[in-house]
Amino acid sequence: FFKAREAITLYTVIQRFINFTLVQVNIKTGRTHQIRVHFFAYGHPLLGDNLYKNKKSKIQNQKVKPGRIFLVADTLGFEDLNGEWQEFKIEMDEDLKKSMERILLLADTKQESIETDKHIDKGHSKKYL
Repeated sequence: FFKAREAITLYTVIQRFINFTLVQVNIKTGRTHQIRVHFFAYGHPLLGDNLYKNKKSKIQNQKVKPGRIFLVADTLGFEDLNGEWQEFKIEMDEDLKKSMERILLLADTKQESIETDKHIDKGHSKKYL
């Protein structure tokens, strides 16, 4: 039988958008698909993930069209064979930056429609969330 192994994923919210959240993730273990599986289990699959997805994320993938999983290791650190700490950092890939631009456009469009709805219905009992 399959033996479950511990997997620890820590995350911090960097920025919230409508339907999307940019997070910084720190994995303490290193299991196969760990980040993808954990966020799917939390109910927040990764943008562009067509393996661990739900109905809502499938629609979002079609809107943003990231072309890949929105996941990048921007920092990698480890202790080398001499016991010295080595750390490497990279910028976000251009394709992911373009996906971020599309997310911001979708968020701005949705925010405008929410503000318009609030303005139109001001004084009524309807609430728009």
